[in-house]
Amino acid sequence: MLHIIPDLWTGGAETMLARMIYDSDPSIFEHQVLSLRSIGDIGPELQAAGIKVEALGVQAWSKGILKLHSFRRTLRDYQPHIVHTWLYHANVVGGVAARLWSGAKVVWGLHCGRLDTKQTKYRTRLMRQLGGRLSSFVPDRIICCAHSVEEVHAELGYAGDKLVVIPNGVDVASFHPDARARDQLRAELGIDADQFLVGMVGRHDPQKDYISFLNAAQLALKERPDLRFLLCGRGFETDNDAVNQALDARGLRQHVVRLGFRSDMPRVMASLDALVLSSSYGEAFPLVVIEAMACGVPVIASDIGDIRQMIGRCGIAVPAKSSEQFAAGILHYAGLSAVDYRLVQSDARERVGTLFSLEAAVNRHEALYREVLGRQTAIVPESEIFVPAKLMRQK
Repeated sequence: MLHIIPDLWTGGAETMLARMIYDSDPSIFEHQVLSLRSIGDIGPELQAAGIKVEALGVQAWSKGILKLHSFRRTLRDYQPHIVHTWLYHANVVGGVAARLWSGAKVVWGLHCGRLDTKQTKYRTRLMRQLGGRLSSFVPDRIICCAHSVEEVHAELGYAGDKLVVIPNGVDVASFHPDARARDQLRAELGIDADQFLVGMVGRHDPQKDYISFLNAAQLALKERPDLRFLLCGRGFETDNDAVNQALDARGLRQHVVRLGFRSDMPRVMASLDALVLSSSYGEAFPLVVIEAMACGVPVIASDIGDIRQMIGRCGIAVPAKSSEQFAAGILHYAGLSAVDYRLVQSDARERVGTLFSLEAAVNRHEALYREVLGRQTAIVPESEIFVPAKLMRQK
């Protein structure tokens, strides 16, 4: 297996790639990773686990042509049976290269829902369009991480007979309620054990719409001044002037803890009482939602992608940018009795374990790999290894 990805800085697709490699069957699958840009922060972790990771160092796509010889050498030296590309740029560049310079089967990975054309870079939109035109003859199969991703890309002209949905999964052994981790992290951050802590986890990016989160925090504090809030993700360090100005404009400086990037996400999630995902576009099957739920944390999230189906009755889906409804959701969970809150916690963790386990996601990926190699007649039916979409919607 050769995995090709634009970069290896922490993100949903990058995290899922690493987790899938760690949990795959080493007696059958050997993995190597090629990043078009850098090894990021995930690359060293993969290397420490014995996975070979290379980076082409493409910093400007106009100069990427100079790296083609390295790309070709990697394909010819490794001689993969399957090239699995992740995200638009890698799908187009890696998929075409694999067809030209190897005899490998090609699997594309789609991890993005509906885009905001005003906020999305031109190159990304171009690669998405090129992918639609190339999809009929470059990839053997196209993995969509969500049903909404399948729908969007079918509309864009991607080959419908090659699209298959394999939702993301979370390791429930790593993400789980952890009273000790909760108490320790809160003590480190100066947050009382009984304070209701609401977190937003994601990078500093227009897609995540942290302003709506801050507006919701401002509204919720008017009714519950004892609430605390947390911003966690790359770019939310304390020296970000734009974030500082947004906090000061709303009088939130003393109410919001900023963690920046963290590598101990199970501890962070276990410390929360609610998670808010305020993204306004692009989300399909965000890992942070199921990571929080696995830790027994209810979610208030924008109703985009597959999020409503993901959270079921264990959270609240509201229209994107609706700060008032985010605030109402926060106040709802903050106002539950201890008994009712524990029921939500239990239901959330059970839902993830039943529907969104990492084991199920890995099994379906491996079944697809065997299928494209002709080692079984068809991919394992979704009903046998993952809950059908219809059941997700019912729940």
